[in-house]
Amino acid sequence: MRALFLIAVLGCGNAKGPPPCSAVGAKFVVLAQAELDAAKLDESLRRLVLDQLPAMRDTLVTVCTEAKWDPAVRTCMVGATDHASFEACEGALNSTQREALERGVSGEP
Repeated sequence: MRALFLIAVLGCGNAKGPPPCSAVGAKFVVLAQAELDAAKLDESLRRLVLDQLPAMRDTLVTVCTEAKWDPAVRTCMVGATDHASFEACEGALNSTQREALERGVSGEP
């Protein structure tokens, strides 16, 4: 399964332009799964988190698309090697985009 996400992430970026928001979502899942693999969680908790990843990915992709994230931010996120570097890329979002991300993540209107 992880291999499919890696293929999706690697295949989304090309020489024609920056990665789309779908590649940002795919990278988020890859990084989250890597963190889960490294964490010492019991299987039921691990499964609960894994079950939430598709919804979290979809929210991230929607917010990215609707808020028109800058190509440099998307490129930064797709190039991130861990959760901390992925989140550091968020620092380049403008305040409106950060607010949209917070609303999207929290599920608030």
